[in-house]
Amino acid sequence: TEMLISNAGDFAGATWEEYKTSKYWTLESGNGEKNVYVKYRDEDYNESSVVSDNIILAEVLAEAGERDLVKTADNPGVYLILNGKRHVFPHFAVYTSWAYPEDFSTVKTLSSADFNTFAEGDPVPFKDGSMFRGTSASLHGKAASAVFYVEDSKLRAVNSGEVYQSLFNDPGWSLVTWVPDDLLSKFEYSLGENLVSTALHPSGCLVKYTDSPAVYLIENGKKRQFNSWDTLVDNGYRKKKIHIIPASEIYVTADSIGSLAESLTTPVIATAFRN
Repeated sequence: TEMLISNAGDFAGATWEEYKTSKYWTLESGNGEKNVYVKYRDEDYNESSVVSDNIILAEVLAEAGERDLVKTADNPGVYLILNGKRHVFPHFAVYTSWAYPEDFSTVKTLSSADFNTFAEGDPVPFKDGSMFRGTSASLHGKAASAVFYVEDSKLRAVNSGEVYQSLFNDPGWSLVTWVPDDLLSKFEYSLGENLVSTALHPSGCLVKYTDSPAVYLIENGKKRQFNSWDTLVDNGYRKKKIHIIPASEIYVTADSIGSLAESLTTPVIATAFRN
C-alpha cells in the first residue's frame, strides 16, 4: 500500500511512497490557510478518493521596546521607537542613512493596539553626513540644483559643483539623494553656513589617507579612528562613504571609536520635518 502527499490539490510534483501511519510534513511558507492533500492506492493500484485537511497560520505579532523598528500589518510606514514614542522615517533614504537593513529584516510587525500605545513623535532626521537635493524645488531660497549636506541637524548648501567634487570625488553624484518635492516641502531644517572650503571635510565624513588603512570619522574638525572595520560597520557606516584624502589634510586626533557608540547610532530627534 502506498500514499501520495502534496500541498497542492493536483499533486503536482508529488511521488508515491510507502504507506506510514505518521509522517513529518512541511507546509508552504508564510501565513494564512495551508492545505495538505493525501490519497492512497493498494497493491492493485486502486486509488482512494482525495483526503484533505487545513490549518490557518496567523501572523505572530511582536512586542516592541526602545530603539526597535516597527510597523503594522496594514501600513508600510516604518517607525523607530525612541523615548517611548514612535518616529516615522519620512523617506527610504533617511532610513538607509542610519544603515538599517534595506530588506527591512529587523522591522517588527505590531498589532494596531500595541502600535498605538506609542505616541507619535517627530520624524527621524537624516544622519549627519547625508546629502540630498530637491527635484524641482529647494529650500531656504536656494536653486533647485542645490545640494545640502546634513551636519549637526542643520543644512549646509554645497557652494558649487567644484567644491562637491573636490570633497567627495563623486562624478556620478551617487551620494546625493533626490528628494520628492512633496516631502521637501515638509523639511524644517535650519540653515547652516555654506560648505565652501575644500581644505577640510565637514563633520560626519569618513576619511582615510592614501598610504594608511586607518579610517577616521570627522567630528568638529577632529579625526576619530575606528579601531576595526567591524566597529565602523556596527556604528552605521559603509565603505562607499569613505573619502581618500592627501597627507596635507591635517586634523587634530581625538578619542578613537572602539565600540558601539550610542551617539553615532541613535538619531537625535529634532524638528527637521513636519508630520
